[in-house]
Amino acid sequence: MPLDPAQLQEAAKRHLWMHFTRMGAYATQDVPVIVRGEGIGTVVKVVEIRIAPANSNKDGKLAVNTVAGSLYGTNPPVDYYERCHEQVLKPVKGFVLRPQDGAHVWIVIRAVRPGTYNIPDHVVTYTDQGVLYRQVLTLRAYGSVADNARRPVLTWGEQQCIKPTRTTILSGFTDPAR
Repeated sequence: MPLDPAQLQEAAKRHLWMHFTRMGAYATQDVPVIVRGEGIGTVVKVVEIRIAPANSNKDGKLAVNTVAGSLYGTNPPVDYYERCHEQVLKPVKGFVLRPQDGAHVWIVIRAVRPGTYNIPDHVVTYTDQGVLYRQVLTLRAYGSVADNARRPVLTWGEQQCIKPTRTTILSGFTDPAR
């Protein structure tokens, strides 16, 4: 059962160590209480994060080890355009992005409970010539989870590439061909 605002104030003043420069103010003032925040929430949890290099060949077409950024139901992502393409996935830590190349952030999330979720952006921290940079990529993903929801269906391109590649279907997705 959630606490009412007065109970939250009492519990915060008794149990939380506030920022040291403002501790005295809370003897006579209310403690700031976060009532809403952006983020992934508690409806889904992140299971895996990898880098999906977006490589092109000399003609500017996506290389065979690259798929376009999207929502996928397979691990690793696959898609069909002219032939099956299976995305190479790299660990985030230590990944080196070469000049003129691109990359996608590949995130697997798993439903935890019914409700809505929001992933407002991806924060990427990297170094270049010894300087630390932090970049916010505003690539919003959001949705809802319901107990009685229909399972998402693999795309036509994913269905074509299940057998010729080493990919597996992520739990929760349905392959209509099976």
